[in-house]
Amino acid sequence: MRRGAPRGRPAFVLALALLWPAAARARMPADADAAVARARALGLSRRREWLALGHYRPDRRGRLVSEVAPSPFFLSPHGRVDPEAELE
Repeated sequence: MRRGAPRGRPAFVLALALLWPAAARARMPADADAAVARARALGLSRRREWLALGHYRPDRRGRLVSEVAPSPFFLSPHGRVDPEAELE
């Protein structure tokens, strides 16, 4: 190691070299429409994890409604009552 070189630099470079390929594989598709189509095909809006994130629970009629009051929490205007619209 050169004199005066930061000690953490070799570890950073090694970590970057090891993690770079994983980060490249984890990227979302460049086309947002393709990502939405894939989410629909996989049924992600009906998955337990997505419903938990939006705090969705069945109401008296069995429809899914979020326990979160209408607020800036939702990106879709119908996000409180439509998990699929919120995912898109």
